[in-house]
Amino acid sequence: MHQRWAKTGKVLLVLMESCAGTGHRFAHIRLKVSDKAELIRWDPWVRAKVLYKEKKKLKTL
Repeated sequence: MHQRWAKTGKVLLVLMESCAGTGHRFAHIRLKVSDKAELIRWDPWVRAKVLYKEKKKLKTL
């Protein structure tokens, strides 16, 4: 994690879930002031690039 963000309460740890219906998930760090995250990343279960959407907030960092 970047030093200036460390323990300031300005970033969130969020759970990202695949929109391909596989249920693949990973944790992602984003700024608290930004909109809900959407990313295109590799889904190993379908072996393709798919859209991941933010499912829920895990923790404030």
